[in-house]
Amino acid sequence: MEAPGVHPGVQGSHISPFPFSPLSPQRDFADSLLESVNLARAVQNKLLLFLLSGLASVHLSGELNRHFPTNVLKITKTVFNILLWGVATGVFKKLLAETADRKNEASYFHSRCVHSKGISWESRCCLPPRKCSCFGLRWFTPASEVPLCGHATLASAAVLFYKIKNVNKTLTFATLSGELKARRAEDGIILDLPLYPAHPQDFHEVEDLIKTAIGDTLVQDICYSPDTRKLLVRLSDTYNRAFLEDLKVNTQDLPQVENSGKVKGLILTVKGEAGGQSRAFDFYSRYFAPWVGVAEDPVTGSAHTVLSSYWSQQLGKKEMHGRITLFPFPFLFASGYE
Repeated sequence: MEAPGVHPGVQGSHISPFPFSPLSPQRDFADSLLESVNLARAVQNKLLLFLLSGLASVHLSGELNRHFPTNVLKITKTVFNILLWGVATGVFKKLLAETADRKNEASYFHSRCVHSKGISWESRCCLPPRKCSCFGLRWFTPASEVPLCGHATLASAAVLFYKIKNVNKTLTFATLSGELKARRAEDGIILDLPLYPAHPQDFHEVEDLIKTAIGDTLVQDICYSPDTRKLLVRLSDTYNRAFLEDLKVNTQDLPQVENSGKVKGLILTVKGEAGGQSRAFDFYSRYFAPWVGVAEDPVTGSAHTVLSSYWSQQLGKKEMHGRITLFPFPFLFASGYE
């Protein structure tokens, strides 16, 4: 799926570099251990220089005792010890500065990944994030963890590419939905998302849910995606984009009406219209997920993993343009499939 712009989604993300899985319960211990190992290696290198200097000092003292008077030796040793102490102090100051730089870099990475709603992506980087090409990624709504969020993934890739200055052309994110890849493009970032099929759903099994959400609004088709637990409701083709945008949807009561766990998201969609002077869209959509604490998601890539599958079959197309009706920017969601 290709997006010409970069806009953060509703969910926050948790980013962690490989080799540790983002789902591992030992992640905290592993991160701390790796950081300790890296720091120990740095200290080891500095202390080796200091130890060699000390050995040189002992050897030099023995040689001087055999060739110079006592007073000269005392002065020489004092000067040498002052110089040695200065070198050692400089070495440790540099070590502390390097450690502080690492912490500042990690803090910068974390602080720059804060969503406007106050939900942040947390990073624990033991390896330099500018060089890593593989990251673990998790997404969280205000209420729970979700298996996929396209725009938060896009925003995470944008932070790594444009803020952290990651040197790789392609980034791989290990997630609950498998490996997701984000690639640099001349005018933005190309994000590859999975494609989930939607199967016909019997109306009577979800009648209460649909009636609660949209009342007596005419429905053209209903499909269900078991992989994502999303219910796709296609409104009548007599409706247009304006109707979908103005439709009042009752999301407050949906978790009580559907509490079996089968449905975690409701997609409302209508067929696109001829563009005229503006660009034509193949379909329009809105997405609701009160089951995970999001009454309505104004921008969602995860819903398009189902929408794209459905509309590709309905329209006989492998490349489409869809629009999320409530997204406040002129954002195009273009998707291509083989």
